[in-house]
Amino acid sequence: MEGIPEDSDIVTITAGGNDLGYSLHTVRNAFTGWLQALSPITSPLGYILSSNIPAGSDQDVAQATEGLIKIVEAAKSRAPQARIILVDYLTIFGAETVMHPIRNPLSPEQIEALRALAKKLDGAFSEAARRTGADLVKASTLSEIHGIGSAEPWVSDFDGYRAPYHPNAVGMQAIADELYRVITQ
Repeated sequence: MEGIPEDSDIVTITAGGNDLGYSLHTVRNAFTGWLQALSPITSPLGYILSSNIPAGSDQDVAQATEGLIKIVEAAKSRAPQARIILVDYLTIFGAETVMHPIRNPLSPEQIEALRALAKKLDGAFSEAARRTGADLVKASTLSEIHGIGSAEPWVSDFDGYRAPYHPNAVGMQAIADELYRVITQ
């Protein structure tokens, strides 16, 4: 927390995805496994990798929640006058997200597993905000209709991006606008 100036007015926090396995690493393994499952030689390994999306057990969710709480408490300790705002993750795999060989090479089962994991991560943010008194910007709710495959996605897809499945400029602007609204209310 040394990066937070002691006289900060506002601290925003987005963290915890990796703690639940909701990460680019998980998505890349799922995609690589899917490709390997297509070959008779590598299909056993491929099936293992492609189905290895964490379920996010109750214990995992509790640990992610506790991790967020510790980050909020450390930020409060470092900058006691600051307003702490948790910002959860943008929706990546919305209702309109489907498998696409280039833009989203994940199976319907993988997409559904990642949606379920995202919902558990959203719950960890809500619980951490409730328990710490931090404000919460529900980017997940704001972006429900802006996942991959929507008319206006707020995250990049898999095709040609250095950081697939991360916020794009439109998504970042939407979060900034919501933060401004929350801060000025």
